Amino acid sequence: MPLKDLTIKGSVLAEKQVEEVVSKYVRYDVEEKQIHFLPVFTPLTNRHKVLVYLVALHGWPFLSKETLPLEASPATIGKAINVEGGTLRHTLMELKDAHIISATGKLYRVHSAAIGQIKDILQGTVQADKIVKPKNKVKKGQGKRENKKVSKENRGKKKSQRDLISVFNKFVTEGFFDQARVIGDVKNRFAEKGLNVPLSSIPKMLLKAVKDEKITRKKKEINKRKVWVYERKK
Repeated sequence: MPLKDLTIKGSVLAEKQVEEVVSKYVRYDVEEKQIHFLPVFTPLTNRHKVLVYLVALHGWPFLSKETLPLEASPATIGKAINVEGGTLRHTLMELKDAHIISATGKLYRVHSAAIGQIKDILQGTVQADKIVKPKNKVKKGQGKRENKKVSKENRGKKKSQRDLISVFNKFVTEGFFDQARVIGDVKNRFAEKGLNVPLSSIPKMLLKAVKDEKITRKKKEINKRKVWVYERKK
């Protein structure tokens, strides 16, 4: 077989390939530029629905003169197949790891080389939920070394968190919260101490202090926005 017969165009599917996959499940509304799903589509698993939809996108070049997207974000896919976009991310990553679909940034599309596998999955000869990324062989003793390493890192993180909480508690006792403060003020206070603390880590400290009745919180309007304001309990 000549090498040229082994080449593929990763972004293009032939019309016949698209038809063989989607004809049973979808119909195209060329005027509205929409894909409509037939009743037989409804009982499919989320994996199957994702694959049908992504293959169906490749039908547009054969039906419309307009350039329509051949890839979609999790939110777009979820809206199209009536599944929450956030719940699809794990499915999309599994299919990507199995080299059935590819991702460019946050957009996903099917691999043209995987069309045969997609047909097998939809026909039930291959179970999509059995698709997993091959596991790397673990050398003898490697697992224990990695566990020790992770354990050491976790201990380090816990110590660091305890140190930050200790510094935060000093803010309370030293009168930092004697006047109303917002989260940004606390982050800046840490920065003055030479500590670069992520903004996302601060609410936990504030809420614990509120629960321990060391400080109080209430919402105030600042710069036309309502925000939580924290103050030492008087």
